[in-house]
Amino acid sequence: MFVEKNSEFKLPCHPCNATAEDRFRSMQWVKLDYSANADGLYYIHEVVTGMDSDAKKNRVSLTLDHTLVVKNTIKADMGNYFCKPSEQNSFINRHMTWNDIQTFIGNDLDVFYFYHVDVIDLNEYDYIDVSYTSAVSPRGPKQVPALNIEVITQWQPWSACTVCDVEGTRKRIGLCTVRRYDKRYNIPDNYLHHVLSFGEDGLPCQSELLSEYSEEKLQLRPNEIQMDRCHVPCPASRRKREDLPTELPTTDYKKKVKKKKVNLGGYLILFCPGGGLRKNVVWQNGTSSTPMKIPKKSPIRVSIDILGNLHFASAEFGDKGDYSCWIGKKRKQTYVVNVVIDNFAEVFEWAKYVGISFAADLVVFIVLVALKSCTGIGRRRQVKNSADDIQNRIAKLRRGKNEKKSDNAGLQGVKANDEQLQAHKKKLQALRAKLTKK
Repeated sequence: MFVEKNSEFKLPCHPCNATAEDRFRSMQWVKLDYSANADGLYYIHEVVTGMDSDAKKNRVSLTLDHTLVVKNTIKADMGNYFCKPSEQNSFINRHMTWNDIQTFIGNDLDVFYFYHVDVIDLNEYDYIDVSYTSAVSPRGPKQVPALNIEVITQWQPWSACTVCDVEGTRKRIGLCTVRRYDKRYNIPDNYLHHVLSFGEDGLPCQSELLSEYSEEKLQLRPNEIQMDRCHVPCPASRRKREDLPTELPTTDYKKKVKKKKVNLGGYLILFCPGGGLRKNVVWQNGTSSTPMKIPKKSPIRVSIDILGNLHFASAEFGDKGDYSCWIGKKRKQTYVVNVVIDNFAEVFEWAKYVGISFAADLVVFIVLVALKSCTGIGRRRQVKNSADDIQNRIAKLRRGKNEKKSDNAGLQGVKANDEQLQAHKKKLQALRAKLTKK
């Protein structure tokens, strides 16, 4: 059998038609663990029950007819269980290799009250959503002819509708299962043949008995899950929507309240503690007793996933408020959601715009200053060259004035030189004044 983690299982030690003498005969439960020790050996030992006088407080206990009861199952509870008379100790304190276990089981083990228990935590394994909102469809059986096995999806019953008299949700799980394909023929692998004979429905793909086989060899695949809308009437004895209170309780309210802030247009997930594939989670908006519904239109902005978590895609101001998740009639968590505008983002965008504008203006300013500077330097050089030329001419005229001429032509030349000298001085003063302004 397989059981889910944190659930309960019972293993009878007697058939239903057992006599009273057989039922109260001294019996003993032993277990073959599937966790090896440091030497790689597996240990068979007696099942140890709780010692509390109140049986309800013991996680592992025995009833008067030696039925083994295990509550809040954990991974360590996985393994083979044997129920046998107390006087037979042949199975106690044996260490076995994996090959010994295969031989032990494969040789048509003649033991009464033999159970193999698989503890599966469905939340740890991969699954595929094949709900009506998903683009993926449920998959059909797949045969592996070489091993005479087939891999199927074994669907569990639908869960109860989350609420009555209004639209709610329900879901079911499809477990990946390996079973014999053609029952007229044996499975070539002797060990696989025997372990698949433990039950007509086969073994879950996550069974520890199949852990030594690769997923490729058995062509294993993830589990599947479906979620659907449902609408069922409330029984006459029940008040409409009895599962949810009309007002949020005040007892221990603050302890279970968390504040959540999301930016406008952002993505927000509200997790419901204790939710899971098997749990029916109902979300309550404010103090309204009307549960949130799965949107019918696509794309979905507000949705509840298969684990019961509430998703907000592209948050809006209208999403502000209190949201409480319920499992059964217990409120697990309340969130106070606030949708805000990200002022820092706006300031950052404004600063980025100003920075880019300033950089562009600075580049333009530097280019203009450079152009103007280049033009001014050219003009200064031109004026300087003109001034140098005039000074050279003045010097030449002065040298001509100092020369003594004996003839009238020479005197007239000196006079002409004086006039030219005065004209060049005025021109030089004008050029200097112009250069000073520049």
